[in-house]
Order: sequence, then structure tokens, then C-alpha cells
Amino acid sequence: MIPKEINKKGLSLMVSYVLLVILAIGLSIVAYSYLSQIPPSEREECPANTNLIIEDPECLGTENPLGGVLEANLSLTFVNRGFFNVSAVFVRIGKSYTEIRTQVNKDDELLPEQILPGNSSIHKYNITGTINELGGGSGTYIVEIQPAILSKKKALIPCEAVITQEVECIW
Repeated sequence: MIPKEINKKGLSLMVSYVLLVILAIGLSIVAYSYLSQIPPSEREECPANTNLIIEDPECLGTENPLGGVLEANLSLTFVNRGFFNVSAVFVRIGKSYTEIRTQVNKDDELLPEQILPGNSSIHKYNITGTINELGGGSGTYIVEIQPAILSKKKALIPCEAVITQEVECIW
């Protein structure tokens, strides 16, 4: 009697599929456990109730007889009407008919002291160069402020609210 031979080719094909499935499941478990350990990136945002307003804007200067402005100063009183401390302010100025305004306090946005809710703070800016870039001349200008907070990583986070107000510049 001759022993029957078993088709070993079919059996090895089935074993390879089972090993492939086990390998795929093992790799997915390893990848999931690794990726679940990485915390999601949290993007800090300025709180919604951060509100800063301008009171008593004053823009005074001295006109140059040869054209332009010799000296121009902008004095603003910031009042914090929100629920959070304000650490920095971006101050911009431009002609009343322009959409894009020039930043007055470039690289000096951080305030010496935070403005606490309900408090106010007076700040003066030399805007001689900015006014001369804008063409000089007395008239109506738009002052724009954008409050910002200091993040835990010591980065400035600007708020979405941008406050604009007209100011009459006289020289």
C-alpha cells in the first residue's frame, strides 16, 4: 500500500497568511501604543474676554519748515475692560483713508507692567519717523491697537480683537 501524500503546498500558503496577519496586528499595536503616548499639540489662544480700549488719545508735534515733521508724539491711555491681564499691545497708525497701518512700537510691544482688569495705563510713543513715512501733515489719523498676552512659553499671542480710533494730529 502506498501512503497518500498530503498537499503541503496549500498548508504552507495558509501558514504564511496567518503569519502575515499576526505581523500586521502586532505592528499596529506597537504603532498605536507609541502614538498614544505623544500628547496632542495644544495651541495657546488669547481668551475671548480680553478687551482693551483707548481713552484720551493725543497726537502732538512740531512741524518742520522745510517739510515733514520735526517731532511727533502719540499719547494713549489703555483701559483694560476685559477679564484677563494684558501683557503687550501692538500699536499702529495710519492715514484715515488707508487700510494698512504702520506699527509704532515695533520690537517694543511688551508693556513694562501688565494692565490688570479694570486698570488703565498711559503710554507715549515717538512717531516722528512713522508720520514722515506717511507723508506728514496735520490731520486725522487712525490709531489701531491689538492686545496680546504672554504665553507660558514666553511668546506673545495676539488677540483677534483690533480696536481702532480716530485721532487728530496737530503740529
